[in-house]
Amino acid sequence: MDYSDEGTAQAALCLFLMGVCPLEGGGIAIPLVSDEHVSHASLNFRHFEFDYDARRIKLPVWGGTTLEFSYGTSPVAVRFERDGIYEVRFDSDWNSVSQLGLLCGLYASELYSALTSADTFGGRIS
Repeated sequence: MDYSDEGTAQAALCLFLMGVCPLEGGGIAIPLVSDEHVSHASLNFRHFEFDYDARRIKLPVWGGTTLEFSYGTSPVAVRFERDGIYEVRFDSDWNSVSQLGLLCGLYASELYSALTSADTFGGRIS
């Protein structure tokens, strides 16, 4: 079996996303197509990040979404009002959010998936 840095990064991303559960709204805006990147791994860094030591994550979200994070002993729900890429910082036990910040909007050159069938096309693919 061959191992790679890219494969390890993709597996870590999958584990990080398994701790996120959409409760309502459009959910996570998964990037599908980009004119600026040839490597799927480069998309991930622009959109996703998990920093265990700093208890910080970054992810793209559709506005009007509530996500539940299960990284500590108790799930914590967070509402995201606008489309964009957010940074979420957690307290030391991962059971509450200490800071929520909008880093930037979703990239206009990207095509994103939508997690609900009620979404209409406009940068989203349902």
